[in-house]
Parts: sequence; structure tokens; C-alpha cells
Amino acid sequence: MSAEDIPDSEVLFDHLTHVLLRIVKDSPNDAFGSFESISAQVKKDKAGVKAAEDLTALASPSSPSEDEAALAAQKTAALAAHQLNLNLIKAPKKEKADGDEGDEPEEEEEPEQVPIPDIQAQHKLLNWAGVDFGAEEAYKLSLSIQKLATAKTFSETRFWGKIYGTKSNYYIVEAKLEEYPEAEDAPPELEPLGQGANEYIYYVTNSLVSQNWTQLPAVQPKFIEYSRNVRVFLTGDLNAPVQGFPRFPWKEAAYLRAQIARISHSNVIIPVGVYNIDAEDPEAVPEPNEEYKPRNLLLMDSPKSWVHARQNILKIGRVTPIVKEEEEEDEEEMSEEKKAEKAAAEAAKEKVLPRLRSIAQDESSLGDCWSFRIAPNPLDSTGVVAVTSCLWPGATTVYRGASAAFVYVGWGHKLLDAPYRPPNPPAFQSEYQSPFELKLAEVDPLLEQTDNQPPADWVAPVVTEEVDEGDESEAEEGGAPAEPAAEEE
Repeated sequence: MSAEDIPDSEVLFDHLTHVLLRIVKDSPNDAFGSFESISAQVKKDKAGVKAAEDLTALASPSSPSEDEAALAAQKTAALAAHQLNLNLIKAPKKEKADGDEGDEPEEEEEPEQVPIPDIQAQHKLLNWAGVDFGAEEAYKLSLSIQKLATAKTFSETRFWGKIYGTKSNYYIVEAKLEEYPEAEDAPPELEPLGQGANEYIYYVTNSLVSQNWTQLPAVQPKFIEYSRNVRVFLTGDLNAPVQGFPRFPWKEAAYLRAQIARISHSNVIIPVGVYNIDAEDPEAVPEPNEEYKPRNLLLMDSPKSWVHARQNILKIGRVTPIVKEEEEEDEEEMSEEKKAEKAAAEAAKEKVLPRLRSIAQDESSLGDCWSFRIAPNPLDSTGVVAVTSCLWPGATTVYRGASAAFVYVGWGHKLLDAPYRPPNPPAFQSEYQSPFELKLAEVDPLLEQTDNQPPADWVAPVVTEEVDEGDESEAEEGGAPAEPAAEEE
């Protein structure tokens, strides 16, 4: 198909499409005034491309059938890509009940829409911190999250971040449900959904246009305990095994969920005063401060102006300690041994850090835990404060006005103070020692037995060499076997 065979409407549509894409990409100050110059530049660029294609065709001519097949394949691929993008814009169709084909649709009350984060506005803020997804990816991300929130019953939702993989990347959304279902056959140490490390649920996807969002499993304490000793790259496949030593006995979905929990509870921070909490009640839940007023950017350039929004994860892999039901016993009636055991157990318990603790209390052998930067300058009304974690590269919080946006973009690894070395394998088992108290004449049946020795009067049989038949025949004839001839020097 030649250029003359293409309808004028398609040529005009393609030209307008390229002009609009150029305007979106360059973002000129006066788009309307520079429309004609941009259109002329696009025509000039297309003319140069067309001339290059003609020279290539003269250098290596091809048959018309090959050109038509290549053009048809390009159109098919372009239509498929555009169709995937259109699916993000289209509203989901409502399924009709049986027998309602001829009836008029009844007016139903539309449910309240879940507040969806403004990804475009957050993306502009994050650009000051060096986090840039690109305008096209940010727009697709906004549409994909909106589609997910419309299909689910969320009370809160936001874009958590992006974790790189060796084969494909993970886009992650954090959300809260209006009602959490009860987990069936859950281990006793698992924190209930909506509490502790499972306060939020997470959805992931590898593609914003061609795949659906998949909910990650609830994080178990064992996931977090094992993940602290493992350092591997994610592949992008939730069902892939986690390779490495020590062995992580679950799939990649569990390892990803553990890393998300560790990053969230260590790096999600908010300005001081955004939430209030009753200091006298350690179990009190922070509540939003309606009287909070934005602070000067110069005052936000300090660790003392920021607090952790979430509690720390304990060594046992939980946010809240495990409380065992013990029988009440009067201390006066307790023996000295029980009192000592109880005191040792209380001393061994890890202290739970208070809620909304200041990030100035964070300590690390690497030095500073946080870095601060004001961009473009503190006197600009559009200025922002970017707070970056030094322990988890990729965790960034941007503050402007009364809002703070957190996002993580990285490989999901914590910074180490030395090159990573896998832990040594376990030591060899020592020689077996009998735990039994045996008498002198008894033998432990689990000990390794010595080999049985032959009797003392046993004599080994004498083995005689057998004579070959040839030697035997020569001996009967009386002849001696011939000696081999000496070799000549």
C-alpha cells in the first residue's frame, strides 16, 4: 500500500496525533500559540523520515506483498496496544440478572466513590525528589488504580510504589477494606487482618494495561523472620521459588509481602502534629489533628519535625507482642525459681516503641538514617521538602503544605554496612553421647556397635594357586616351558 492509497482522514488523524503527543511531551508555555510551528516541525520530521525510508527501499527493494504484510502486522500490533489502553478508560459493564433482558433498568443508588489519590499531582511533587515515572506511565497508573478501587470495597487506597524485578517489575497499591474477612485456618501467631503488620492489604501487578491486580497474602511472622536473613532479587513471578541460602520455604509472593511490611513500618513518616495521641494510654490509636497548620519549609528540614506513622516490627516478626494466658498465682506463694524465671522472661521481652516516635531517635552504624533536601528553594511557594531514607534506598517522602506523599521505588533491599555474605552452613553434628544412665554390664543400644571379631581359635584357610592347563600338559610331557628370548639391544 502506497501513501496515495491511504485516505486523507487517516493521514490527518495521524498528523494531529503526533502534534498532540509533541505538545504533551514538550509542555510549551503557550501551546495554542505554538500549535502551527509544532505542526510544521512534525511535518518536517515526517518528511525526513519518509526520505530515509525511500533511500532504504532503493538500497534494498522488496516486493509489494512484503510491504503490505509488514504494514498489516504493524497496524495489528498498534491496534492491540491501543485497545489495551482503551480498556483502562472504559467503565466496567454491569452484569444483567436472569430475566431482566426486556425490563427497563431500575435506578439504583450509586455507592460512594472511594477517594482515589491524585497520581498526577503526586507525580509532580515526586519529580522534585528525583522520582519520575514519566507522564504516560503516571496517567496509566492513575486509571488502573481507579479501575481497581471501583471494583473493590476500599475505605482507603493509595499508590505504594514500584519494586524492580529481574524479569518484570511490581506495581503495588496499598488499601484498607471496609470489613475484613476472618482468616480460616490461620496460625495462632498471625496478626488479624486490619491490625498490626496486616493493617493494610496490598495488590500488585506487572502491567498496568494487560493484567489484573493480585492481592498478596497476609504477612506471617515467619515470613519476616526468614526474609531478614535472605537477600535475593525478585523475578516478577509471584509463584516463583525464592532461591538462595538460607532457604526461604515459601513462594515469592510471601517474600514480597514481607519486604513491603519491613519497608512500610520503617519508612512511612509524617510531619509532627498531623496526628494526636494520648500519651498516657499506650494502646491509644492516633487521630487526625484538625487544627494542624502547614509549617515553614525551613522548619521541616530536620529529623525533629518528623515522626514514624507506624509502629516498628519486633524481632518476632509482629508489631504487637504475643500475650500468653497464664494462670494467676499469688507472688507470695510462688517459689524462688518461678520468680526468677518470670523476671528473666520479662527482661527478655523486646520493648515496644511508642507510637508516633520521632525519627531523630533512629540509629544506624552507617551514620545518618535520613537525608533532607528543599527544592527548588525555601522561599518559593511551590517548594517541597524531600526526605529520603539512607537505610532503605528508594524510600522517599515529599512534603508541601499540609500533605505528605510517600513512595518506594527500588529493588527491595536494605543497605548494608559491608558486602553481603551468605551465612555459614550449620556446624556438623557432634559425636553421640549417651543420655542413659546404664549399669556396668549394660550397653546403650543407640551407640555405634563395633564389628564382630572371629573366634580366637579360628585359622584362615590356605589358598593354593591353580595351575593353567597349558603348564599342566607341558609338565606331563616332561618338557620345561621355554624361556622368552632376550631382546636385542
